Amino acid sequence: MIYLLLILIILAIICYHYYYRRQVFDLTKQLKAISKSPTNQLLTQEIFSSEMNELVKRINLALIKERNIYRELQIEQRSKQELMINLSHDVRTPLTSLMGYLQLMETSDDENDKRRYFQIIYQRIDHLKNLLDRLFLLERLQDTEFEYKNEILNLNEIITQHVLSFYDQLKTANIEVELDLSDGGFLITSDVRLLNHALDNLVKNVLDHGKDYLKIKLTGHKVEEELTSLKQEDLINQTKREVLPDNANVVRIIYCNRLSQPINEDPNTWLNRFYQPKNNQSRTKQNTGLGLNIIKIVVEKLRGQIYLEAKGSDILINLYFPI
Repeated sequence: MIYLLLILIILAIICYHYYYRRQVFDLTKQLKAISKSPTNQLLTQEIFSSEMNELVKRINLALIKERNIYRELQIEQRSKQELMINLSHDVRTPLTSLMGYLQLMETSDDENDKRRYFQIIYQRIDHLKNLLDRLFLLERLQDTEFEYKNEILNLNEIITQHVLSFYDQLKTANIEVELDLSDGGFLITSDVRLLNHALDNLVKNVLDHGKDYLKIKLTGHKVEEELTSLKQEDLINQTKREVLPDNANVVRIIYCNRLSQPINEDPNTWLNRFYQPKNNQSRTKQNTGLGLNIIKIVVEKLRGQIYLEAKGSDILINLYFPI
């Protein structure tokens, strides 16, 4: 009886060893098939033991991680290709225009025409300079070694000084500025250089695409959750009630200005790099699609969020920062 039991145990061990080796062979075969062609397939197993379960689990996790990295690389590659295509177009167009107007200046005998051509050339060069400046800033922002210099900033003072620095340009564009800032002031810890970059692009966006007025409002809100963990829609819904600065944990900056035509699409798509709105008449032909994208990147690097709202012909750009 004992011998029979031993024989059965030995046979069971041999069978288990056989099926174990067969499982390893099958897993190897599956890995070879997965490595030869792009697929979302994961390893499957027939033998379920703690060791085999852990092995298959770890391999599948590694496969998922590898595929995610591959997808990110593909997205980055497509983004770089789109960047080069759009950059080539946005740089070549003003350069071609410059050559044309230079030839007109050279052949024209009318001084008034020459002055007009010179003014157009100056505008094209200024547009090209702004484009290159924005591209350079975009490249710097994507540098993983970018150093932040955080300090305590008074948003009321920052916004007031910033608007004053654009006073002449806004006046020339016949854009009236309305400031609605809190009396007590909001203090945030942030990088003043990055914050000024965001505010610069906000005002430049108004100068390029807006008209009539620019309304800037600064309010505080109470949000129960961390700002970074909120979805934009949830953030909007949870920050309807304005509170005093000393009770707030989120500050909201609203830039509101009017466009030439009603907005018939979700303006948040404008935050994508090089995005061209469907209603191109509502924006100038010199739109590069970089300004709002830079604002989005800067705001997120400062642990904030940006959300765009359309109300008829008015565009509201909401910036949220933790206090």
